[in-house]
Amino acid sequence: MNDQDPGPAPLPVRYGPRPLGGLADLAELLGGETRGSRRFLTGLIAGAVVGAVVAGGQLVRRRRKDRDKG
Repeated sequence: MNDQDPGPAPLPVRYGPRPLGGLADLAELLGGETRGSRRFLTGLIAGAVVGAVVAGGQLVRRRRKDRDKG
């Protein structure tokens, strides 16, 4: 017999009459009406800004490297 704890049960998958229910949930989340959704949006925006800065820095570094070669 296996006496190991199987861990937490998996989260239920939403099936039913709402085929676009996931989109409605996403729209509600992005609406920023709850504290959790505002926190999520803040993190999402901060991540986008940091990603843009990193990508821009890479482009500038690559352009300088190419200019110094030629």
